[in-house]
Amino acid sequence: MIKVNEIQTIDINTLSWWDKPNGNTYIAGEVVVNYNERNEVMLSLPFQYGCAAHYAAKVKMNQSLGLEIRDMWTFCRDHEITLRKNGFQSTQAGLKSLVRESILRGAI
Repeated sequence: MIKVNEIQTIDINTLSWWDKPNGNTYIAGEVVVNYNERNEVMLSLPFQYGCAAHYAAKVKMNQSLGLEIRDMWTFCRDHEITLRKNGFQSTQAGLKSLVRESILRGAI
């Protein structure tokens, strides 16, 4: 388990797909804590309804790492953590493929 004072960066990488006929948005992605460091942790964000990537990342980090993050921006500001978000539009197949690749790479 990683401690708050060990976190230097949080990268939220997501793909989103808009289901035009039904008017719904879906996301999938991964959260990388301490990208490219020895204590890097990769968390998978499964295919899910909604477009709030920060909320999904916060929930996953709280569950998987035992943290108590209420607001991602405030958490990073208060602990001097670099927060990066990369979001791209995709297709439904692209989202499902990203989830499979994250799992194969060992994301939690």
